[in-house]
Amino acid sequence: MDMKSRGFGLRADVGRGLTPRMIRRGVLHHQIFVVADAARSARFYEPVLRILGYLCSGSGPNYQDWKLGVVGAPHELSFVSVDPALRGIEHVRGAVGQQHHFAWAAASPEEVDEFHARVLVPLADAGDAFILDPPGRGPEYTPVYYAVFFEDPDGLKFELVFNSPTPIP
Repeated sequence: MDMKSRGFGLRADVGRGLTPRMIRRGVLHHQIFVVADAARSARFYEPVLRILGYLCSGSGPNYQDWKLGVVGAPHELSFVSVDPALRGIEHVRGAVGQQHHFAWAAASPEEVDEFHARVLVPLADAGDAFILDPPGRGPEYTPVYYAVFFEDPDGLKFELVFNSPTPIP
């Protein structure tokens, strides 16, 4: 059976008879980030995830789980404390098995600016985040690309980006 006949060659336009099940296929379901200390990292993740629309769905001394608060969205993020036997191994961006960075979509460039001012600047001032690149355009990507890049306390890299949707041929 080829990919198209199994539904993977679908176009992204809702008005062409796609069912909610077809539209949902392929959407990222969950991501788990391993951090040095979940309690310390909560100072970073709680304000970042709350403003992005996530709701805390569970927590304990070594983890927090967050679900995107949008009806029908399957997306979940978790952060968990590192296995004690692996505590001495540092994060190395670009190494095999390591995430390079994780990006969330913004609705507008103004939303990127607001996120920077209301969340990132206070976190950076408290020593709980590091702003790598302040909000700005990325014309090397697309003419409307606008983003801010930042790190959590362990050096995990994140981005909030506005970019116009790209049509699928």
